[in-house]
Parts: sequence; structure tokens; C-alpha cells
Amino acid sequence: MTQRDTIRRQDIHIAGRRLTIQTDRDTEVLESICDYVNARYNEVQATPGLSQANQSVMLALCIAEDLFAERQLHNQKIGRVRREANQILQRLENLTSPAEPDSE
Repeated sequence: MTQRDTIRRQDIHIAGRRLTIQTDRDTEVLESICDYVNARYNEVQATPGLSQANQSVMLALCIAEDLFAERQLHNQKIGRVRREANQILQRLENLTSPAEPDSE
């Protein structure tokens, strides 16, 4: 099956608007994404005095901020796992290296 075979048209609802997109995403994943975007949109929409254009910009900034925060957490976890793996490797090397004879 090719990539083109898995792409389908899907109606989604974002910010009270119905959009038809082409996607290969699982329906449940797509619904989760839409729910997330709509929740962030509702937060932005609660800010008084923003034009629709500014709401869109603020929504993009909020989502980008969330993305960067998640990336930072991911990178911190990767760093922690690497440090722990290196410590384990060092311990294994110490256990498997031949003991040096005592020099008297």
C-alpha cells in the first residue's frame, strides 16, 4: 500500500469552523489534536479586545510555546538517560576489566 492509499478526506472542527483536510492520521489522534487546539483557542478567545487575526497569532504562539516546553522536557530526559547509561556502562567496564596485580 502506498502513502497515497492511506490519505483520506476528514472533516474537523477548529474554532467553531468546519474544515475538510486530507490526512493519514488515525481518527482518534486527529480528534485529540483538534481537542487540544480548541482548548487553547478557547483560552485565547477569553482575552478581551483581540481581533480574530490577533487571536490566531496568539493561538499560534501558545501552541509554539507548548511545543518548545515539551521539547525542553524531552531533551532533559534524554540527557538524564544518557548520563545514567554512561554510569551503568562505566560500572560494567569496572566489573569486567581484569584486576591489576598489586605492586609490592
